[in-house]
Amino acid sequence: MAVRSDGRPAVTHYRVLKRFRAHTLVRAELETGRTHQIRVHLAHIGCPVVGDREYTFGGSRRVTPSARVEAERLEALAPRQLLHAAALSFVHPVTGAPIALTSEWPADLRPALAAAAGDVNLLAQPNPLQYLGFFASDD
Repeated sequence: MAVRSDGRPAVTHYRVLKRFRAHTLVRAELETGRTHQIRVHLAHIGCPVVGDREYTFGGSRRVTPSARVEAERLEALAPRQLLHAAALSFVHPVTGAPIALTSEWPADLRPALAAAAGDVNLLAQPNPLQYLGFFASDD
């Protein structure tokens, strides 16, 4: 998958929620639903998802030397990609009723998020995304 001028249209809107020392928490909203869309688009603008082995083009090895140690530390704490579907909404295909679901940051990714944020208190939070203001940004 790649961003190409002759490719199928794909639209991702993103908003920076928190800037940490070497990483950024973003909220991505999709207009389309292409395979790996978020990962491809973020990698294309030079902001790959931490832990993404396919679209990071070298991962922490491509980070500037001054930030490489921090990037490698975060990758080591991430058992998988730091990408999470925190909110999903759609119209039920049979009833037509709007369905809206939310999901907090998963437990296995909390150490990496706490390290990125530089906030050990985040590990004790029952709702880390709320703590970071993720859902407060709803318009």
